[in-house]
Amino acid sequence: MDDQIPPVEELAEPILDTIGALVVVLDPEGRIVRFNAACERTTGYAFDEAKGRRVWDFLLVPEETEAVKGVFEELRKEAMPNEFVNYWMTKRGDRRLISWSNSSVLDAAGSLRFVVGTGIDITEQSEAEQALQEREAELSAILNATVDAIITISEDGIIQGLNPAAVRMFGYDAAELIGQNVRVLMPEPDRSRHDDHLKHYLTTGEKRIIGVGREVEGRRKDGTTFPAHLSVSDVTLPGRRIFSGVLHDITERKVREEQLRQAMKMEAVGQLTGG
Repeated sequence: MDDQIPPVEELAEPILDTIGALVVVLDPEGRIVRFNAACERTTGYAFDEAKGRRVWDFLLVPEETEAVKGVFEELRKEAMPNEFVNYWMTKRGDRRLISWSNSSVLDAAGSLRFVVGTGIDITEQSEAEQALQEREAELSAILNATVDAIITISEDGIIQGLNPAAVRMFGYDAAELIGQNVRVLMPEPDRSRHDDHLKHYLTTGEKRIIGVGREVEGRRKDGTTFPAHLSVSDVTLPGRRIFSGVLHDITERKVREEQLRQAMKMEAVGQLTGG
């Protein structure tokens, strides 16, 4: 029965071809001696097309050739495993970003026999991360450009972040506010009531400000107050919940309303007195 089990050498090739990761084996000159099925699928080259060719002659992008050669030389000299990320060019000219774990195989005399690279294609992951970074940068630019104050707080009312408009509106540095309870930005009686209002909403779901919006008073660092319109959104994130508040300073609107009220009052008085 045991006589029917094939030797390990015969199993190596089919085993390598079942591995999802890219596996490439190079001789001491950088020529390909093994190139598994994952490499074929990723690059579009059949093993017969790649065999005997040095990786930097056809698989690397020009700007990374010298860096990869340097990594290869380190493996030749030090025989220590290393990790590296670089692009491979496919047969059709596309770039695939590969994260490599490389190691050296020595012969009985301690000389380099092979360099083995095991790689994971991270192209889509890298593109998704890049797109996320771009979206975050765009969002940050929008938040930084808005004239309204935007403040985020945790479920217990602790300030998590604020935009430059909030810094200008309240007169604090961002570092002075992050980690503080948001009630520091409120005059009395809202200052004393805020935590209870937040707990009431979390317990009952009853909307008094959150999701409704109303006029409030803000309190600056110097103690002065100003009228503002506040709208608060309840945001659920993975593993946590935050509240995002947008404050629009309505001081000028209130001044205009008061001026209009006084003008109408004067007009009414004039009509009554015949003036």
